[in-house]
Amino acid sequence: MDGLNLEIFPLQYELKSECRIGYLCERHLLLRLSSMEDYIHVMSKLAYYLKAKDGFYHMRVQNWEPWFHPEYETSTVLAWISFPSLAPNFFIKESLFTMAKTVDKPLHVDMEMKNKSRPSCAKVKVEVDLLKDLPKRINVGMRRLGTGDIIAWIDIKYDYMPKYCKSCRLQGHNVKECFVLHPVLKPVKENKKEESAETSVTAANMKRQELMTKDATCTNLVIDK
Repeated sequence: MDGLNLEIFPLQYELKSECRIGYLCERHLLLRLSSMEDYIHVMSKLAYYLKAKDGFYHMRVQNWEPWFHPEYETSTVLAWISFPSLAPNFFIKESLFTMAKTVDKPLHVDMEMKNKSRPSCAKVKVEVDLLKDLPKRINVGMRRLGTGDIIAWIDIKYDYMPKYCKSCRLQGHNVKECFVLHPVLKPVKENKKEESAETSVTAANMKRQELMTKDATCTNLVIDK
């Protein structure tokens, strides 16, 4: 990772509070953030391009964990969840956070919820563990004077949620789709000519590619909030 200027990182990624960044190990940087707002901002994007003298490094983002290992990826991600057809009286941050805790750790609500400009649906960003079984609905109890309690079920919808393989401990696929566990699932080229055409790159193109961008696994940013 020669040529990286870590001092411009806060400016390049519009961080609002103090942070510290340094080399954790080969191909991994550790970013220590001092505010939850910056943590949510950085973790909301799965990848960045970090500017360097010789081009750009493709940088993937993952959460720091005490059992961090450079060969594996964390199962913790940030994701939006929504509660469609939720009654307007629940459009309060404290109420939504209580409901979102059934999924995992709530972090913040979206701007439409803050402005109450979308009464049809409430959205909350949560920190989710992909290894957990995620609920599809939540039981919301309401009490009506004179008639007693009313039981109402509210659906929980999830935005994009990456898959996670418990065997490889990598994001992007699950156990059923794992090529290591199921080699027969690995795509096979139809003929050698097509394979040769796809994999052969001239030396000039390879040199140009190296100058423009680094390998996707070259840099990993580990977030410690």
